[in-house]
Amino acid sequence: MNATGALLRLDEQLSSEFLINELYEKSQKITAFIKSRGYPIKDISANVAAKIQMLPVNHLNKIYKDFSFLEELIATPEIEKQTETDITKEVLNRTKLKVSDAFWKRHRSDEVIEIYRNDGVQVFRSFNMFATTGYSFLDLNLYAWDELWERSSRRIADLHKTVDEILAGKIEDYVYEDEGEIIKEVLNTTFTEPFQPRMLATRVHQLTACRDILTNEIRGFAVTTSSKVLSIGKDSETIRFI
Repeated sequence: MNATGALLRLDEQLSSEFLINELYEKSQKITAFIKSRGYPIKDISANVAAKIQMLPVNHLNKIYKDFSFLEELIATPEIEKQTETDITKEVLNRTKLKVSDAFWKRHRSDEVIEIYRNDGVQVFRSFNMFATTGYSFLDLNLYAWDELWERSSRRIADLHKTVDEILAGKIEDYVYEDEGEIIKEVLNTTFTEPFQPRMLATRVHQLTACRDILTNEIRGFAVTTSSKVLSIGKDSETIRFI
């Protein structure tokens, strides 16, 4: 490796170290805020340290920007009095996105709202998700969905198909009328020894397009869900998915 390459490698290592320290600090602030809203969110899990070191600088930088956005959001004085729905609407407003009026008319205040860009990257999840999940804030932001939960492959295929139709402009909204599904947490966070996975009864309520406020172009999608913890521990290990 030449001198220039060595310097670039050193800069990358320094940038990575800086970003990791910043992510820890910001996640602690966000976790404290979520706790202040009454949700039993977990603190940083032991396995996060190894995972975060594996991520490339560009990925760390993206998470840093997302965390900075949330940190700025929760610092506003009025947020303490806002509902989860109010906060989600503020996120949409700040990211210059909008959803249909029909979406808000169908939405219930106890449902979790998740917002995604059209590349599938999550922009925001409402804080009430931490009412049922056993994962920490960093877990949900460092690991991919399939590393965290196991669910029916048929449901996954169905969701992907609907999202593709929404992003292509074929449909604006899709409302699910079924009874939902069972999903299982599969990542050992080391919060408990031995590992005690959670099994959740989960319903997807609706999917909708997120459009640019100014151009009306589709820039992503939103989904609402609700979940109930069915079991924690050995009972959850008996479930198999197809």
